[in-house]
Amino acid sequence: LGLERSKAKFSPVGIPIVNRVVRKRINMRLQLVDYFKKHPHVETIPVKSPIFIIGFPRTGTTFLHELLGLHPDVKVHYSWEQVEPVPRTDSESLIDLTNDRKLRYKTNKTFFDIAMFLAGTDIQSIHRIGYDEPEECTTPCAVEIPWAISEIPLYIFAAKEVIALKGAGDAFVFYKKYLQLLTWQSADRRDKDFTWMLKCPFHLPYLDELYQSFPDATVVWTHRDPVECIGSACSLYETLMRMSMEEADIDRVALGKAVLDYTRLSLDMAMDSLKRLEGKVKVVHVRYADNVKNTKGTCKDICEKAGLPFNEEYVNRVDKYLAKNAESREKLKAKKGTGKVLHSYKPEDYGLSTEGIRTIFNDYITKYNLSEKK
Repeated sequence: LGLERSKAKFSPVGIPIVNRVVRKRINMRLQLVDYFKKHPHVETIPVKSPIFIIGFPRTGTTFLHELLGLHPDVKVHYSWEQVEPVPRTDSESLIDLTNDRKLRYKTNKTFFDIAMFLAGTDIQSIHRIGYDEPEECTTPCAVEIPWAISEIPLYIFAAKEVIALKGAGDAFVFYKKYLQLLTWQSADRRDKDFTWMLKCPFHLPYLDELYQSFPDATVVWTHRDPVECIGSACSLYETLMRMSMEEADIDRVALGKAVLDYTRLSLDMAMDSLKRLEGKVKVVHVRYADNVKNTKGTCKDICEKAGLPFNEEYVNRVDKYLAKNAESREKLKAKKGTGKVLHSYKPEDYGLSTEGIRTIFNDYITKYNLSEKK
């Protein structure tokens, strides 16, 4: 349905990529189910008070996830763990499982590098992806929802039917098992007291389902002027489409409308969920502008509300990260030859207007004071 509405066509390179991704997702689901049948006690491993960072795509969820993931009392999962999360061994020994993790890490590196080469460099200026980097929940949840990287733009085009009518299904049931499995197989997680630091902008319309599987979660909702995040999201999805589709067939105006409709639908569903879950789920609201201007202050506020200590060790890690991140972005700017802007986009490039977006999202902009860049 999404492909039909987009009017795009898969490229000769895109067809095998999509086939491989779909097969890999099906295999991952079957392997996950099989492993839990053989090791049912893994399902009893607690997932204590996880923190989920959500928000519209391009509202700084990745930046905040990486910052909060530095906390000594939290754990994140990494890109390499998502390539093949299920152990190849049935041994329950931590020594054997550790060796198995090392084997999977080594053997999947080439596949990942090839995938990143085919993806091109443009995606890295929008959303950095690294084998050893923290990564969001899209791939684990893609065993139930069409969130594979080649499918996400099509998911946006079919949002009304896929999101509003079908819901998340068992996505968060599987995701909890995924977290339990990662805890079980890792020496620095098994039998340790920690909090999972998680993030995915696509969780926004599924807060009811998230709460059902993670009733003690803290939800951190990032907010940004829709003019900025919608234009940026359009650019992201166009970049993803170019990875597997014929560039000449990409209809920017159709994409712009789809992103606009998806964003409004996600907002409405999230707000409805918050009304139903009022007093049950802990929600921390973070404005993008505040996080950029006062990063450490934002992290402190979230830690305090989520019950995490804001200590000297964590502050030092944040300082080092911010310095390294600034240096890396400057190098990437120089490499791209932009000098100033790393990721440029305009709503008008996708048939949208600033006035039109602000009219559609006036209630949201007013509620969270997003009308001015602060």
